[in-house]
Amino acid sequence: MALKVFLYGKAEKPGVKDVASGLQAWFRGRKDVELVGCDLTLTKEMQGIKADLIVTLGGDGTLLWVARHMAANQIPVLGINLGKMGFLTELTPEEANDGIVAFAEGRYGVSSRLMLFGEIFRDGKRRDFRYALNDIVVGRESIGRLVPLEVYAGGRPVIAYRGDGLIVSTPTGSTGYNLSAAGPLIMAEIEAFVVTPICPHTLSSRPAVFGADERIEIRLGKDAGGCRFVADGQESISVTVDDTILVTKSPNRFKLVSVKDTNRFDVIREKLHWRSPSQ
Repeated sequence: MALKVFLYGKAEKPGVKDVASGLQAWFRGRKDVELVGCDLTLTKEMQGIKADLIVTLGGDGTLLWVARHMAANQIPVLGINLGKMGFLTELTPEEANDGIVAFAEGRYGVSSRLMLFGEIFRDGKRRDFRYALNDIVVGRESIGRLVPLEVYAGGRPVIAYRGDGLIVSTPTGSTGYNLSAAGPLIMAEIEAFVVTPICPHTLSSRPAVFGADERIEIRLGKDAGGCRFVADGQESISVTVDDTILVTKSPNRFKLVSVKDTNRFDVIREKLHWRSPSQ
């Protein structure tokens, strides 16, 4: 039976249309793999998709969009990198065909990644929610204004401070905004997430690592003003002092495919320009 593949990409991103066109032509000449759909607008509903593999064309942002919108329908994802950093998108466009064949032949690994579930409550009722693979951020809406935030874990008070905001990051997302905010790098297989303050107005506020089963509650101080809840840096929702944000482990796990025999530290050294111990 042929491997069923669905392509996702963003047409306006340089190179995506050309790579998608080349892959579509390649699929037509094969019997072991079948292209069951292609969406270059990132608008197609993903809950009903039936495929064995999703291939994303773009950067990590495209892959993050797919991870969130699959929700409970988590299909293994292989990323083709046409972006800048490419922590999650493993292959170059030239390697795409061989990568799909490797998956079809069983020459691959799958990393099961922790995801976040962020909920916004008002008057005890949930008014919105988002999934996130990288992080959920609660931060200021206006430049030059400090936001008072209170953090609770499992209903117990942890810290209150003023700053630009707060990042709740998965191990996958620890190489992103969290790292820029001086948060720790967490290996992907660790079941934990990190809470990192953004430019706190105190020298004593530091990132903290919590077990993945912890319930992180974020409340805005009375003079917080306008704030935003942001999932993976892509989906933004306005929040006010009347809202409480609850961040927990998502019941869904993202399935990231790797077809290369690479050490995770090789990727980290390459992307972050770390010096190799052998040098």
